Amino acid sequence: MTDDEFARESWQASDAASALPSLEELRGRSDRFRRKIARRNLIEYLAAIPVVLGFGAYLLFLPGWPIKLGSALVIVATIFVLARLRRDGSSRALPEQAGATSVIAFQRAELERQRVLLDGIFAWYIAPFLPGMALVMAGPTLLASHAEWAEVLAASARPFALAVAVLVGVWWLNKRAARRLAGEIAELDALTA
Repeated sequence: MTDDEFARESWQASDAASALPSLEELRGRSDRFRRKIARRNLIEYLAAIPVVLGFGAYLLFLPGWPIKLGSALVIVATIFVLARLRRDGSSRALPEQAGATSVIAFQRAELERQRVLLDGIFAWYIAPFLPGMALVMAGPTLLASHAEWAEVLAASARPFALAVAVLVGVWWLNKRAARRLAGEIAELDALTA
């Protein structure tokens, strides 16, 4: 049984008087979701500050073109991600005069918008960082002599593994959040079926 079928059967089996939550409850859910999205975005905006400052310092003070170019690409990727998050992931306020069914439709649209954003996390959030991070991490190897490659590669193995683990973790957490939002969408669909 799919989540949608389960939600629909559960709703149909429940008392008809309690089928549709009150308008106040629906507005409360919508407002909590909006605040959660606004908080997530604020955290992303604040996290960008040390990224831009750190890679700005790499750009200015570390030697070698690969590290400088990679740092510039990471800064550009950060700005791109923030702009995309602002454009496609900002929270929207619920219309004041909405009734129960329009609140449900609005909330469903917001959940779907955020689900699509999170589900596509690799394309707009992770992939833009890959070229810059690759250049920053490969920079010492590219600048080293052939005799130093083994030593430089060994020294960069741990930071590389950490970066991959962080990116996989970000991808997994966002995919999990997208699945949760899909479940909430199914619940709303069951209410309006």
